[in-house]
Amino acid sequence: MASLARIEGRALGCEDMVLLNQSGRVAEATGSYILMVREGRVYMPPATEGALESITLQAVEALAHTQGIPFERRPIDRTELLVAEELAICGTLAEVVPVKKIEGRPLPADSPILKALQTGYFQAVRGIAPHPDVK
Repeated sequence: MASLARIEGRALGCEDMVLLNQSGRVAEATGSYILMVREGRVYMPPATEGALESITLQAVEALAHTQGIPFERRPIDRTELLVAEELAICGTLAEVVPVKKIEGRPLPADSPILKALQTGYFQAVRGIAPHPDVK
């Protein structure tokens, strides 16, 4: 299903697509999980919604906690993505990549919360800073 979504997305000029679960809520992107920022909090769908589980996710969540950034796994309605302050896709291959637009709506170029997580993640995996305690 992810391959078909990626083919369809590329035909529409998109680099990636959001996959919804059987209830119409956000599951993941075609090969990464999705982080959404609203009101200073980072949200991502839990595995029960069809989201990927990964060590990258655990590292980003641990980084959020060490930086004092509230992080919560909860169901996300598709419409919430349209009013998100920041969005990113994250995974082993993608690492942490801010999303520039969703359904044609541009997102702010400045993504301070996700940029902090991206910087912390890059420093940790490159051995520049301590790696967060992943449990």
